[in-house]
Amino acid sequence: MSRVFISNIPEKFTPQDLQLLFQQANIPCSYPEPLKILKSKRHKADGSSTGRFIVLNFDQDVVAYTAIDAINMMVLTVDQKVSSIRAVPFIPNFRSYLENPLSQLVIYNVPIELGSNDLKDLFSEFGSVLYAMVKRPWSRDQPATAMGYVLFENKEQADTAMESANGRFLGPNQLYIVKQSDIQQQLVDDMDDMAPEE
Repeated sequence: MSRVFISNIPEKFTPQDLQLLFQQANIPCSYPEPLKILKSKRHKADGSSTGRFIVLNFDQDVVAYTAIDAINMMVLTVDQKVSSIRAVPFIPNFRSYLENPLSQLVIYNVPIELGSNDLKDLFSEFGSVLYAMVKRPWSRDQPATAMGYVLFENKEQADTAMESANGRFLGPNQLYIVKQSDIQQQLVDDMDDMAPEE
């Protein structure tokens, strides 16, 4: 059985609203009874996260990944405010993996037709993929390519994937891959550059 972690559920969304949303999107999952939305103690107060989440069960990995893609493409309007819920595979101790940016890859120029399960299959040849997600552009004004995120079990597998797949062509799209740690370091460097001189 596959479990999916769904977060950033709008404050006014009830469990019944969530069930109806998934039924309308033909997402076949088994709900814990009674369905209950939980609140994280670590949510951000800046409005980027509500801290509300739920974990759903699916019979098969492929169904779970299809549901993840469908959920991540949803755009909700609640009280005239646009928001989106987020879905990722449920991984015990997920935070400890995220705290190691050396095992995370960011893939640019992903073909728009690829889904999260496709990305997971593609990178599984390099090691144990704990998490894969494709983010598609929200509007037609944005480029017709997507971004991918892949989390490996360890740094060595991520290194192998980066060395082997960086520059590889998927159809007409040439992949450009960087480590999450490189992006974080670039952000730090950019912030240092913008700091006022003393």
